[in-house]
Amino acid sequence: MADPSDDALPSLVSALSDAATSRWQGLGDRPAARPGAQIAPDVFELTGAGVGETEALSRFWNDIAPHLNGGVGPHYAGYVTGGVTPAGLIGDWLTPIFDNNAAFNTDGAAGQFETETIAMLTELFRLPAHMGGTLTTGATTASTVALAAARQWAGEQQGIDSAKTGSPYGLAALSGSAHSSIAKAMAVTGLGSNNVISIRTQPGRESIDLDDLRRVLAERADASTIVIANAGTVVTGDTDDIAKIQELRDEFDFWLHVDAAFGGFAALLASDQRLMGWEQADSITIDLHKWLNVPYESGLVLLQDAQVLPRIFGNTASYFSGEPQPMDFGLENSRRMRALPIWLSLAAYGRQGIADMVARSVSSAHKFAEIVTADPRISLAAPVHLNVVALTSDHVDVHELGSRLAASGAGFLTPAKFEDQPVLRAAFVNWRTDPDALALALLQQLD
Repeated sequence: MADPSDDALPSLVSALSDAATSRWQGLGDRPAARPGAQIAPDVFELTGAGVGETEALSRFWNDIAPHLNGGVGPHYAGYVTGGVTPAGLIGDWLTPIFDNNAAFNTDGAAGQFETETIAMLTELFRLPAHMGGTLTTGATTASTVALAAARQWAGEQQGIDSAKTGSPYGLAALSGSAHSSIAKAMAVTGLGSNNVISIRTQPGRESIDLDDLRRVLAERADASTIVIANAGTVVTGDTDDIAKIQELRDEFDFWLHVDAAFGGFAALLASDQRLMGWEQADSITIDLHKWLNVPYESGLVLLQDAQVLPRIFGNTASYFSGEPQPMDFGLENSRRMRALPIWLSLAAYGRQGIADMVARSVSSAHKFAEIVTADPRISLAAPVHLNVVALTSDHVDVHELGSRLAASGAGFLTPAKFEDQPVLRAAFVNWRTDPDALALALLQQLD
């Protein structure tokens, strides 16, 4: 029988280091996508005695790794996907070496480490120091936490404790281009995905029409309301006028949530004003496994008053201390020390290094757009607002074009629709993504 053995660790780590280094250096040669890839069924057959750690690792490299995409490499611009930096990778590897539970502060400093890392992130984004929150598995969970806080706020307006007695009456969320995860978060929190109300967007844009928002707010003057402002929409990377939405709070009382899953990193761009006013939002969601380029799963939710979270997520058990613990600020109790790759990245690269990474991505998006649209068969579906390039064509099927690119392995972009027209979108988030090579690969599929 193949039992766990500490004696095997040195040779396993050495083999892993050699294989990882080799593959890291060869990322440019890996296919960006592997459409239709299937792992052989016998890989998943559970044996009685096991094959041992060394053989299991060998089987991964030989039977599984060849079917995984090259998303961390320089030819991938699909979805809004970061690529792991060396600091992020090492931080992630260190996490299970210590395998601390960051849920509490009672047996070590893991909980404090998470809290202080969140404070570093707040400083990175130039947000008020009093804002706090929790690290999550991603923006979907972060938005779920934020909307649970909004539900608690709405309940308290109606004199009820929503965490104990259920959802308040009539609460709905208004947004111009809400991400699909918002509907999921509304469903999970019991607010109902049907209660996401779409507000008209500006012509040719994904940003919200403020006049229509004011109209709907006036109609709902007697009802509790969440307004979801977007900082970086999915299809075109557009951002709502958060400062103007803030001004509406002089007329209407609503909870303002800013979905800044990737657009929040625009706060690091010199003289960029698109996030003006977000520091006054009640809650903010940011995905760190996007533009910070740390491994999945890494999200962040920040609130003006983070002390509302223990009223929702607080745990009561005899073996917990009476003081709120990190686990009382989010969905999970036990969780890995996911702050470690974040902290290592912040420590390694600093504000300027991360800002440079963001600025290069934005520059790459514009360069890619310029190269590709020099071909008269391809045009922009919308201006390049930040780091997302949405392409369309009157001459070719852009979704078919994207499929051919993916099948070639030379690049990966994602299909979408904008104003009911098919578009092909490239999101420059991965610090390695090469705009020149990606543009050439796409244009070659036109011939």
